[in-house]
Amino acid sequence: MDVFEKAYDFASNRPSAIGVFCYGSAVFKQDSYLPSDKPQIDMLFIVDDMKKWHMENMALNSKDYPLTGRAYVNLAPIERLKGHNKVTYLSHIKEAGSMFKFGVKEINDFVEELQTWSTFFMAGRFQKPVLPIKTTDELDYVINKDREAAFLIATLFCDEITTRKEILMKLCSLSYVGTLRMQIAENPRKVENIVNGNYRDLVRVYRKYRDYIYIAEDDSVLIDRQKQLSHINSLPKFLLEYLHKENVDFNDLNSIRTGIINFLLGRNKKEECLQILEGFATNGLYRSTLYIKKKLEKKFTK
Repeated sequence: MDVFEKAYDFASNRPSAIGVFCYGSAVFKQDSYLPSDKPQIDMLFIVDDMKKWHMENMALNSKDYPLTGRAYVNLAPIERLKGHNKVTYLSHIKEAGSMFKFGVKEINDFVEELQTWSTFFMAGRFQKPVLPIKTTDELDYVINKDREAAFLIATLFCDEITTRKEILMKLCSLSYVGTLRMQIAENPRKVENIVNGNYRDLVRVYRKYRDYIYIAEDDSVLIDRQKQLSHINSLPKFLLEYLHKENVDFNDLNSIRTGIINFLLGRNKKEECLQILEGFATNGLYRSTLYIKKKLEKKFTK
């Protein structure tokens, strides 16, 4: 049984969702992983009403939740349940011989985040390859807009003559800028492993964004900087607002780069720390600690 079938069966045993996606190393193999490695299958359920979905799922699959998580889902007001990143996670759920981790996010929050970068936590994940188990035209549209912005930013950090691999390396690193997990709990070669292991998928996903780049016969990439900079105002709302607030000179590439890096540093570090802390409430102390332990192990073994 392949990953799609496992994820489809897992989703079929949970309440209905508007969208279901898989991502991560169990779905898209990273360069350093061996066939014997069996990481958790990461999934995201996009739903109308997070609280209602969790209540229905607890009735169907109580084993998904630790005791503290059940109490928290029952008692916490919706804004506390959502947390800063407006997503709840449960990990280390064993079913049909596989281990799963899944998040739940409301559709309005998902659409807003990917279109505006109000937060970057989920937007960064969807810039890498994802496997749709269930989707809609609306979801596909906002995922595409998120990726379009990520590609523009990645090329802004490249020289005018570069390579596709360099662009993809820059792109896949955006969600890790400033994060603690890259400093203390992730393999320092993680981004390179993602790109090497998924190069064809990434090229396929991003091949349409060529308005301001040209692929030469030797496979090098030429960036039309003037045309590229004309797209700056199409960047997501919250990033643009930040750049204007910081008085970034949109005619100065270095000024733009500094502004974007500072935006990502502020977003990624804060969102990651808050997600870890908020995860203890829904996922429980044991599962959360086990998840962090696995991340630390990967830093030194992958």
